[in-house]
Amino acid sequence: TQAVYASGKIYPLNDYKVFSKLPGYIEKIHVHVGDSVKIGQALITIKSEVSELNVNTAKNILDLAQKNANENSAYTTALEQDVASAKVKYNLDSANYYRYAILMKNDATSRVQLDQSKTQFEISKQNFLKASNSYLNAKDKIRVELENARIQYEAQISNRNDYTITSAVNGKVYDIVPKEGELVNTQMTLMEVGDSKRFEVELSVDETDIA
Repeated sequence: TQAVYASGKIYPLNDYKVFSKLPGYIEKIHVHVGDSVKIGQALITIKSEVSELNVNTAKNILDLAQKNANENSAYTTALEQDVASAKVKYNLDSANYYRYAILMKNDATSRVQLDQSKTQFEISKQNFLKASNSYLNAKDKIRVELENARIQYEAQISNRNDYTITSAVNGKVYDIVPKEGELVNTQMTLMEVGDSKRFEVELSVDETDIA
């Protein structure tokens, strides 16, 4: 008969340590050591001013994007006015070029004046096309910015919800490390939770005893 000595600990099955995804202050501890918990049950609520600021900033950006996307917004109105002004100039220079072309046929004007009117017409045409394309590109940009702002706002809301940490298993609370009001970070263990009825033993045995 040989005696083999070992040291170790007893752990509940499905044992896991609870961490926070984001730093903050412990606002509320919803359970006590020894309490039975179910999946999804709230364990700890963490409050962070940074998270609230991020949510508010994302909301302001979303509001601005929605304002710019409005058909009657100052931004879109200014772009529409630029297109309208370029179109008026284009139509005017087009009419002048047409008039000088008729005068040239009747030898009532010079080639220089015709060429000048043609050059001005081409410039106005390009400016009108440029203003129109800028307006269309701006509309697409506004649409994309609005969608991105909405996604970012929803992401910040989701991050804020992460501050209420819930149980991942049906089991029991075995340890609570921090107290309410304490500052915690993502590296700190907040709780230990595991199965309430099934356990396992982890033993450390000296290698000389293994044989």
